[in-house]
Amino acid sequence: MPIWRDMPHEPHVDWEDPPIETFLKSVFEGPSVLLDSYFVALDGDHIVGLSYLIRRPDGDAEVGDTGVLRSHRRRGIARTLKMMVTRHAAEHGIKRVHTDNRADNTGMLAINRELGFVPGEQIIIFEKTLRSEA
Repeated sequence: MPIWRDMPHEPHVDWEDPPIETFLKSVFEGPSVLLDSYFVALDGDHIVGLSYLIRRPDGDAEVGDTGVLRSHRRRGIARTLKMMVTRHAAEHGIKRVHTDNRADNTGMLAINRELGFVPGEQIIIFEKTLRSEA
């Protein structure tokens, strides 16, 4: 789906959409994906935004993704979708929702803070480019 190509990823990641069968299997057969928490924003027949929850082993939930096509950003769609998934979690007895995003994604950081998310554990990802021994 084009949304995943539009989401901020690490600069070295060359994102390719998975085959539709792989995507559908991950959504509908994933043991931790809460199917009734999968929200999409439509523009006509086109999906322009999405957000969903994943159940964690501790009973909390994790926002799987919140993404909006570049062409539809700055319209409040991501905020609305994230509000919908967090409301859905509360209505279904989930006490805590976790989310994460890139440190340079200031728009989503602002949305998360506005919706009451507070910074938790922070991690730093290290990378090393290996030279070929060939």
